[in-house]
Amino acid sequence: MKRCLSWLALAASAAFFAACGGDDAPPTQEPSGGGRITGQVVQTDTDEPLPNASVSVGDRSVRTGPDGQFVLDGLPASATASVKVEAAGHGANVARVAVSQGDTAELRVRLVKLAPARAIDASVATTLTLAGSPAQVMLPAGALVDAETGAPVSGTVSASLTDIDPASDPGRMPGAFTTEQSGEVRSIESFGAVKVDLRDANGRRLDLAPNQTATVRIPLSTRSPNPPATVPLFHFDETTGFWTQEGSATLKTGDGEPYYEGTVSHFSYWNADMVADTVWLDGCVVDEAGKPAGRVQVSGSGVDYSGLTSAITDAEGRFRMQVRRNSTTAVWAATLDRVTTVHDVAVGATDMTMPACMKLGAANAGTPGKLAPRLLQNPRNTTIEVDGYAFFTAVVEGTQPMQYQWRRNGQPIDGAVSSVLFVGPALATDDGAVFTVTATNVAGTVTSTGATLTVSTTPVAPAILLQPRPLTVNAGAAAVFTVSATGSNPLAYQWRRNGIDIAGATQPLLSITASDADNGAVYSVVVRNTAGTATSGGAQLTVVSSTSPPVIVAGPVGRVASVGDSVTFSVAATGSGPLTYRWQRNGVDIAQATGSTYTLNAIAASDHLAAFRVVVSNAHGSTPSEAAVLTVNAGTSDQTERVLRLFGEWSTGLMAVTAPLSVTDEDFIVLPAAEVCSTGSVTATLDGGALPAPGQTLPFGTHALAARFSTCGTDGAVFDGASSVTYTMNDTALRTGSADATVTDFVHQGTDPNGDAQSIRTNGQARIEFDGSLVGTTETTNMRFIPASGFSFAQVDSGLASTAVSGSVSTRFDEVGGMATRMRQDFSAYTFTRGGVTYVFNGFVAFEFNGTTGATGSGTVSITANGVEVARISGTQAGYGVEVLNGGIPASAGPLSSGATTRRTATIAPMTGMPRMRAVAR
Repeated sequence: MKRCLSWLALAASAAFFAACGGDDAPPTQEPSGGGRITGQVVQTDTDEPLPNASVSVGDRSVRTGPDGQFVLDGLPASATASVKVEAAGHGANVARVAVSQGDTAELRVRLVKLAPARAIDASVATTLTLAGSPAQVMLPAGALVDAETGAPVSGTVSASLTDIDPASDPGRMPGAFTTEQSGEVRSIESFGAVKVDLRDANGRRLDLAPNQTATVRIPLSTRSPNPPATVPLFHFDETTGFWTQEGSATLKTGDGEPYYEGTVSHFSYWNADMVADTVWLDGCVVDEAGKPAGRVQVSGSGVDYSGLTSAITDAEGRFRMQVRRNSTTAVWAATLDRVTTVHDVAVGATDMTMPACMKLGAANAGTPGKLAPRLLQNPRNTTIEVDGYAFFTAVVEGTQPMQYQWRRNGQPIDGAVSSVLFVGPALATDDGAVFTVTATNVAGTVTSTGATLTVSTTPVAPAILLQPRPLTVNAGAAAVFTVSATGSNPLAYQWRRNGIDIAGATQPLLSITASDADNGAVYSVVVRNTAGTATSGGAQLTVVSSTSPPVIVAGPVGRVASVGDSVTFSVAATGSGPLTYRWQRNGVDIAQATGSTYTLNAIAASDHLAAFRVVVSNAHGSTPSEAAVLTVNAGTSDQTERVLRLFGEWSTGLMAVTAPLSVTDEDFIVLPAAEVCSTGSVTATLDGGALPAPGQTLPFGTHALAARFSTCGTDGAVFDGASSVTYTMNDTALRTGSADATVTDFVHQGTDPNGDAQSIRTNGQARIEFDGSLVGTTETTNMRFIPASGFSFAQVDSGLASTAVSGSVSTRFDEVGGMATRMRQDFSAYTFTRGGVTYVFNGFVAFEFNGTTGATGSGTVSITANGVEVARISGTQAGYGVEVLNGGIPASAGPLSSGATTRRTATIAPMTGMPRMRAVAR
């Protein structure tokens, strides 16, 4: 049940927008000629306007006024105009924006204030340091020159070293987390960044002389729980506004503060990161009246990775942005005075569409236009050995700037004022210490749940956290494989090619120059320490010959949409350039469809089952993609949304049934009450008596666990009421067991799987059965939810209830090496009544995940209302496809969610429609 316990809560995702938050910007005016850009420049750390900042586009330049605002008129039209912004004592930033004839583009640019400069002698070797940080730059003697003229520099110069800390606030990073590779804009994921600024007495910028290098240390700053041991280095190009890869850095530890160390040949912003493996996320934004909201900024920020992305809605309120594949991304939209609900998006292996439009409304704080802090990810329990180092991190969204304060056992930790905390070298007396963090901004304060540090006195064997991934590269290009592992240090690495050791390949990162002979080779790595050995999975390298036709890395995937919607198909290909694209519909070329993406607007019913593919060509031949099929729903968007909400409603009952298990972690260890409820309280009993003390394990066998919640705030939800389970657990691996539950007036206030507010009251009895297996790195989990007749969950505001009659819902989840490979939901005559109508669900939907190349769906669930089939839900390439029949869900079902917004598409990512289990069912 260990995996089963980790499934017991709904998969969550969240929203975060560091650079917006409804702050003031200059009024929009019509330009007198050409295009216009207006905006405001502010300081990142204070959010205060920056006067006298330079804002330039090409040879056009203006200065900001006292309020930080600027206007640039008469600009030529450009799809990606680069706007460079500079201010004394601040790091430069570059924003890219589309400029249209006769139109106005709006910007809000944040500049990082540089750390105080110190005077150094350029003729003497010097190490720049930063108080309270492992950030460091080791400058050789006599190595500096004027950055423009190249003239040698000697004597006293000014030097500044600034820690960017992108995990705390991704908006501190210039360049919008993007790089350019082979003409394609790619997203990057950061693990830390610094800014080095060197000036002479006249304020002129200095740099390293040719053939000179410096060693730089970049503090680890990431939202990822598994930072890689070696990453590429990128520097910020202030001309293009993109990050450019140059060199690599290795993760090290000094005085308990981890950092990446590498060698650089010039100075700018330096960023330890990697190119993210991305998919497209589509969505839409509506106003309070439910009408499309155009020209609205939408932002996404990684919850389990450090990255930021953004898009602007079109006239129909639609947007499209790149997000990291197989991740959790926080997404929201904001105008000058309105914001949307924060949406947690669980991103799968393929392009996806958000299940409902985001709706603009008043901010969630008393300060107009500001967002109060909200925790997206609490710090996690961590186990290390004596003398080891622990890494805690929290992810908070809200208006920047955000201040942090960490506490150990309730007491503030001096200097611990970032979103990350490093603890070590650990002592045996640190075992059981609990760490929390408080985040505060102009609109409010939030405190995390506690994370317990477990200190082991025996060495910990290696475990692979991040597997090397398959790669497709051109011949002659670099192929870089990485692995992330945990375990007691020192860890030793040995890379293999087709099972044979590669001489000298003993680092966490393997970089080779790919040749035709490497095509099809499989690379893996063995990690060892004194406690054991771990071997990664194999990653296949595909090499595209310089004389070969293009290779399609990620082809277009099937989409599901409603009449009137728009869909976009995309392809990623590699090969010797230039590459050309030719899109086809049902085998016939589409006029003027010659880009790497194709958008079909105003979908009609006649587009149902149309097949779209793309032919990619170069001088050596052509390669067609597999066809992507478009499914057009027969019902309206509202009917489709009602079907999907009813389809996922059972998971609300599951949450109430499993609530008592929130008093333990996934290892069945009792948590302190403060870690269960950040506000309010919970009281729990075992077999009618006292619960074991925190840190103790619940007993095996058959026992009764009961919990009563009183306004218990937990992970963005509030629990009220009572729930009890009689569990049977004889499997010490926590993989097989059952639980019989009784729920009494249990109220869950939070959000439904589509991100809309809900308040549900649950009553009745239900049973859960679970089993699973682990063979090598292949893990299988099965769970069956069986509500008793009369089990009900009712909307608190309307009182309308769904009442179970019979049947069950089963889920299966497969993983290999920590990566999802299969998900399946089975409905076995799952029957309930609602609004005087009896509904029956029968059938299954399943999804097979094929690494990074996509997913395939299968199966169909039939929904009947009083014996008449009203809908079918099928597994497709794009997620859940909905077919509305015979008028759809009857009106007597009432509103299926509080504050529901108009749905513009029927596509749901396969992972978001399914309850996943974890010990803390919040």
